[in-house]
Amino acid sequence: MTAGLFLMVLGAAVLHAAWNAMVKVNADRLVLMAVMMMTHVAVGLMVVPFVAFPTPEAWPLVILPMVKGMRL
Repeated sequence: MTAGLFLMVLGAAVLHAAWNAMVKVNADRLVLMAVMMMTHVAVGLMVVPFVAFPTPEAWPLVILPMVKGMRL
């Protein structure tokens, strides 16, 4: 495992732990989660110009988690 990959995994773990800690200690969890989701969308929109559009082969990997996550 390269050092860069290790740091990305470690960073993801730290962000996940911070997310869970903030949700658990905040009195109004719904508002906190809404603010966090809006922040994620804002950061994602800033990254969009710098990444390539997914190839047709990748679309099932993009769509399947969305469909699987829907509660019907």
